[in-house]
Amino acid sequence: MLPDRPTLRKLGADGGVVLLLLLLTVLFFWRLWSPNPAERVAFPVGDFTEQYYPLRRFVAGTLSEGRLPFWNPYIFGGQPGLADPQAAALYPPALLNALLWGASFPLAALQAEAVAHIALALVGTYLFARLALSLERLPALVAAVAFGFGGYMTGFPLEQITILESAAWLPCFLLALHGASPRLGAPLGQRVCGAALAALFLGLALLAGHPQTALYLCYLAAAYALFQITQAPLARSQRLLAGGLLVVPFVLGVGLALMQLLPTTHFISLSTRQSLDYEFVQSGLNWEEMLGLFLPKVVGSTPLYVGIATLLLAPLGLLDKKQQPEKRFWLGVALLSILLSVGGNSALFDLFYLGLPGLGQVRSQERVLLLWSWSLALLAGWGVALLASGDYRVWVRRYVRWLATFAPGFLFIWVVLWWMRGLAFARFEIVLEVFLAFFERYSFFFVLWLLGSGLLAWHAYGSEEPRRPLQPLLFLMLLLLDLFTINRAPHIGGPAEQALAPRDAVVDALYAWQGTAPARVSVVGEPSVRGNDGMRWGFPLLSGNEPLRLADSEAFLQQAPPWRQIQSLAVGYVLADRNLAESDTAAFEHLATASPTSHLLRVRPLMPYGWVVAQTEVVLDKADLYARLQANEFDPYTTALVEKDVPGLAALSQGQVTIEKRAPGWLEARVVMPEAGSGLLLVAETAIEGWHADVDGSPTPWLRANGWNLAIPVEAGEHTVMLRYEQPGWRLGLLLSSISLMIVLAMAVWGGWTWRNSSYG
Repeated sequence: MLPDRPTLRKLGADGGVVLLLLLLTVLFFWRLWSPNPAERVAFPVGDFTEQYYPLRRFVAGTLSEGRLPFWNPYIFGGQPGLADPQAAALYPPALLNALLWGASFPLAALQAEAVAHIALALVGTYLFARLALSLERLPALVAAVAFGFGGYMTGFPLEQITILESAAWLPCFLLALHGASPRLGAPLGQRVCGAALAALFLGLALLAGHPQTALYLCYLAAAYALFQITQAPLARSQRLLAGGLLVVPFVLGVGLALMQLLPTTHFISLSTRQSLDYEFVQSGLNWEEMLGLFLPKVVGSTPLYVGIATLLLAPLGLLDKKQQPEKRFWLGVALLSILLSVGGNSALFDLFYLGLPGLGQVRSQERVLLLWSWSLALLAGWGVALLASGDYRVWVRRYVRWLATFAPGFLFIWVVLWWMRGLAFARFEIVLEVFLAFFERYSFFFVLWLLGSGLLAWHAYGSEEPRRPLQPLLFLMLLLLDLFTINRAPHIGGPAEQALAPRDAVVDALYAWQGTAPARVSVVGEPSVRGNDGMRWGFPLLSGNEPLRLADSEAFLQQAPPWRQIQSLAVGYVLADRNLAESDTAAFEHLATASPTSHLLRVRPLMPYGWVVAQTEVVLDKADLYARLQANEFDPYTTALVEKDVPGLAALSQGQVTIEKRAPGWLEARVVMPEAGSGLLLVAETAIEGWHADVDGSPTPWLRANGWNLAIPVEAGEHTVMLRYEQPGWRLGLLLSSISLMIVLAMAVWGGWTWRNSSYG
């Protein structure tokens, strides 16, 4: 049965609005792909270019070789790759992007992925406002613009793309959850379809790689689901059934993401963040940063800024008596989130820290302002709807008169600032730049406040009919001017060619000297190298720029002597801020200079990647371990410091080791031992759970040696030793995610079939 003409016209009009939102997204980011190279820019140098892009390029390169990125050898001497949530290796949009570009994955591809998620947030918000809140197109469009182009979504989430990609699914998740709610007359099939979609969207938000944002989504969605149940006119038994259906998306959504969550949880348990305390997680906004509601970037950045027009419209939405419970719900979310954003600067955070699971495992509490931005956008949509209806003119007049009481004060402040501006020019050149920035922001706020208040006064006191479609449209234009002016700066960096460190003499020398299995590069001092450049160029570094790092590796790299690190990790090259060969020609050979503070040196002699020791020494305490490593008489090529006795090695002896093949997370070696004894093979890989050792095809237990190395017992004779790394929790997570996906698909098929039959019936 085809839709009738009125329905088709409605769908066409909504499609036109969606197209408009996509065009606005392109306009907002137009300088990223300007046809004029002189105008074209990239995202600013920061986490996006130095942390996330190298990670995504590493994932794309590994996938192009037909392997999953279980192991990342390019940072901190090697650590789990797929388990790092910021790599987003299993997030479908990022996975598709990586497969599309392969090893050549450019920065522009990641920028396009970020922009696509802004578009997703815009379209999702519009659909939520239309379908869940029953707003007309223009109010829904205003809500979408206020959220998608607001200061939160276009601020630091653009730099930390995992936050953006998780947050972008908020509107779709809540819309699907609304579809699963027990609304009056909603058929069961439709609700089951909504629950299936909600599970899918939650799974995507979790796979996107920012657990903190996904946690906020879950808490908000749980509160919204509970609100929907309490508002539905249902009997107790029906209420329990409806509650059970709304629990399903959370269970299945988590299930869909278990292939990522289980490996990530295991990685965190081994990392420096395995246990966090109150002092670490309580950070948030300072109270003076609340000024950012009106004057963004004066103190702090833009997460609070939703636009002056949004702040003027939001209170209007509360005047309309329609949907009052829902409006009060979103007002409560907005107020609670802004109070929680200050973290430990408010006693309220302590209450939630003690009472809400998960809140004690996340930091930077200002990230909860995602919920503030979302709630204010919805209230602004309701405000525009009230203006378009022409109702409550008496209340609007009272609101305008209340706003007018601020006019003399705002004007007085502007005049004082203007006077001080001249004084600053004359006497205080040192603070002139800071003052002018404040004066500029205040002037912009004052102009927008005057324009917005003027539009409201026109509505309240002007003639009735001609203004109704025009004023909401003017508010939309005012909001676009505001948000496009303030929030475009965070994504405008320098020219694209300057966003990434260029290939220099050091990189050329490494390519010239390295073989198919590159040796590790140690970093000494502060050379001009960016922490994750090893992933860009394919060189394993002992440094990195990642919040998640193995705790034992961190301890070894901080406490073990530099030369022991070079030996244990088979370091072949050193990147230093000075020429070390000038003081030690026996240990280092100078290869290249990229700048006065960037020198590449080769270590002499060449350190083996695998060797067999003749004796072991049991060291139970970490302090004793590092004290022993610092002893001059200790030789890691003859003695292994182990945590327990090695069984079955009665007569240890040294043998010959040949590394046959080596790739990230995989190694094959040939070991030849004398007939008189057995030995302990040490390999320059990080000894953590997940490594599997086979000797001549038989699984063999391994142990940690010297605080870092994998150690495998080998008997007399010639043997083939295979090492491979597979992330713990991956197989179980994949199985559970597959089962969850099948259940979601079955729900969608059954729900769609039932819904269709009930519609025809």
